[in-house]
Amino acid sequence: MGGMADVELVEDEDLPRHGLGASRSERTAQAKAVEHPADRDAPVPVGPPLHPRVRRLRRLAVASLAVLVTGLVVTQQVMDRREEERLTRYAEVPGVLSPVRPDAHELWSVTNDNDRIVSPWAVRSIGRDLLLGGTVDRDGRVTLRAVDADKGTDVWTVDVELGWEPGLTDYPGSVGCQAPTAAPSSSAAPVATVTCLITVPQRVVVLTAEDGSSSENALGQSALLIVDTATGGVLQRVDVPLGTQLSSLPGGYVTATPDVTLDPTWTSPTDVPDTSVTVARYDWGSSTPRWTFRTPPVAHVFDRSWLFGNAGQVIVGAGSTTWLLGADDGTSVGSLTGPEGYGLSAETIPGGGMLTASYAGESLSSQMLTADGTVVDLPGLLPVTRTVDDDSAADLLLLAEMTANWEPGSLVAVDARTGERRWSSTASAQWSAVVLGGVVYAASGRTLAAVDADDGAVLWTRSLDHSDGQLLTDGAAALLIGQGRVDAFDLRDGTPLWSSLLVSTDGTVGLQPQTDGPTASATATPVGADESWLTMVGRHLAVMFPTGDLSVLG
Repeated sequence: MGGMADVELVEDEDLPRHGLGASRSERTAQAKAVEHPADRDAPVPVGPPLHPRVRRLRRLAVASLAVLVTGLVVTQQVMDRREEERLTRYAEVPGVLSPVRPDAHELWSVTNDNDRIVSPWAVRSIGRDLLLGGTVDRDGRVTLRAVDADKGTDVWTVDVELGWEPGLTDYPGSVGCQAPTAAPSSSAAPVATVTCLITVPQRVVVLTAEDGSSSENALGQSALLIVDTATGGVLQRVDVPLGTQLSSLPGGYVTATPDVTLDPTWTSPTDVPDTSVTVARYDWGSSTPRWTFRTPPVAHVFDRSWLFGNAGQVIVGAGSTTWLLGADDGTSVGSLTGPEGYGLSAETIPGGGMLTASYAGESLSSQMLTADGTVVDLPGLLPVTRTVDDDSAADLLLLAEMTANWEPGSLVAVDARTGERRWSSTASAQWSAVVLGGVVYAASGRTLAAVDADDGAVLWTRSLDHSDGQLLTDGAAALLIGQGRVDAFDLRDGTPLWSSLLVSTDGTVGLQPQTDGPTASATATPVGADESWLTMVGRHLAVMFPTGDLSVLG
């Protein structure tokens, strides 16, 4: 940032006896002459000219100071640029919000009607954020709609004619769209697409158990649509049995369908036979599956089955068992079975394998199936969901120690390949965490903590004024959301940044900064935690209401 300047020292005897080097009495006299001149209109005596060496010394001192200031400015600019690069990098991580302001206002809203937009519609398309979904009216007509998540304006609306009979008036149809994947191979040009599953129930089968409890199961029609997100055009339609589970895969999709269709004459759960589930992987444009897999017959297949897939793996759950399959060829890696009568939650492991959790009675435990088919028991541990994950700790599985009465314990990391415990932190965790830049951020009870993902060391902790908050982030701050308020903490050191109350002013929802605790002004009505909940729409913080109304903040 600049070389060292040569400084020449000057001996006292070489200097005239004024200013620097003058005696105390001479300096005092000079100061008085300047501060209290006898004639204020007369020129102020300044003494003889400075010696050339003194002038040189002063110039060198000023130059050195300039170099120092310039160095500090450059250093700050480098730090600012690195912070900007960090925030830009985090902004591309799924789940990271756009910068959240303490006075965020309502960008747009929608009410609960046939055109309502709900959070499950959220689909991130290539180049922009969309809310994409649709409705099925009483006559069976299907309407697909895309909305700009930033403005709330329509991007396109498309009516789809399926040629079906009208659905039940008291059992509405549904449209569920999944995240975009690669373009269909049959397309002439690459396009961003989503996969939408349309269901139109046309009859309900009620099954009543011996204890008097009952369940409703629908009969009807269902179709899978591949939709161009730019125009809403339907690129492909495939009719599937109602009850089919769907998951998008790169270049295609996978389905899971029970082998038995509900019989309208069934009246009790005991009438439903144990049933296999057929899993099939399709490429776009092909009606012939690339591969199929059939589970053994299991119970509860109609009310307890699900499917999830990604580029490398497919998980299918039926009854109390979960199977892990290879996405390319359908090869079974293995399966995990939980307590009879209880379902399992499951997630894939980056690099291969899956993790399941069961909550049977007072027994809390997890199991891991490694990529080579080895089963690892993890008693007393439950998975911690990564609401935000930049893959900086992809070699770890995060779990939390839980007691039988659901009291949170230590945050624990195990090796994602072997299941071996890597570390146990003094920080605790509950259900979710944020992982950014090799740091795990977790809230538990009244404590927010940052933990080094390498060794579990606690980097910082912060006491909270309230508990049971949901943890989100905009890349710069950890946002603890709960009880009708938002508290922001600097991700770098946990410093409190701001606190805001969720309020409604003249029917408009927004955040109101708080300085003396969560108190609302006379013109703003606090929105209680039991009246709403906060979620994400695109990259924005949004408020959902039990009525189905939605307000998007920015």
